[in-house]
Amino acid sequence: MLNISSDLDYLLDVMGKQIKINSTTSKAIISNFDTYNSKYKIITKTEIKTGDLIEWNDEKYLIISEISKKEFYFKAIMQKINHKIKLNFNGQIKVFDSIIIDKVYSTEQENYLQLLDNQILVILQDNADTKQIQLGQRIIKFNQAWKVKNIKLIQNGIVELLVETDLVQTDDDLINEIANYKPQQPPVTNYSVTFEGSDTIKVNYTQTYTAKLLNNGVEVTGATFTFAIDDTTNAQITSTTANTVTVKCLNASNTYVTITAMWSNDSSVKATKQAKLIKLF
Repeated sequence: MLNISSDLDYLLDVMGKQIKINSTTSKAIISNFDTYNSKYKIITKTEIKTGDLIEWNDEKYLIISEISKKEFYFKAIMQKINHKIKLNFNGQIKVFDSIIIDKVYSTEQENYLQLLDNQILVILQDNADTKQIQLGQRIIKFNQAWKVKNIKLIQNGIVELLVETDLVQTDDDLINEIANYKPQQPPVTNYSVTFEGSDTIKVNYTQTYTAKLLNNGVEVTGATFTFAIDDTTNAQITSTTANTVTVKCLNASNTYVTITAMWSNDSSVKATKQAKLIKLF
């Protein structure tokens, strides 16, 4: 007795390819349909829908046909994703897997018709993000600017954009292929250190000095420092914290000790403080 389900299980086991359907692992029988346009037939027992994204052989494909649903399996045509496009939604950049073609199939003439030189078709999965695309929205592709002239829902699951060449604008990012995009420049950093404390240290006494890290004049909290003195004969560092140093006067030499505070992340960012070593009275 013919058992289609078990026969299909056998074929999937012998001939089936490991795939992912919208990131979910499955198995399918895949065969050539239109090699020139990278189209393939797909048969699977897992439910598929027009517009589903298929991953196979480290490539991505889009289900572009209606689904032929049988009792035990689903059959459709998928086409290879050949480009990614980036669309700018008021500064939010979204990336879309797409099929870009420069010709359309004419059922009347039973062949492919070339689009105008300044036109291409962009085929996308119909989803919440692609529903936001508007007429006049611009993309950058092939080192050229394009503008959406028509949006057409071919069938449930697939949307088709007709785009035409447009003038490149000053804020178009041709390198990263983003239209009307002015990326935020990283903030300019200008680090400096303030170092405060007494101008004198009396013999056998200590003074504590405090360092602060500033970036463009604004204090950076949590900064840590290392400290040094240039005269270890007449002065001594007795203790330190993350941002303070305590210095003791050993001899009333009536000279100056230079105390240096260096930012732990970059020792070139530093400040110095001079303190006179003086007698008690």
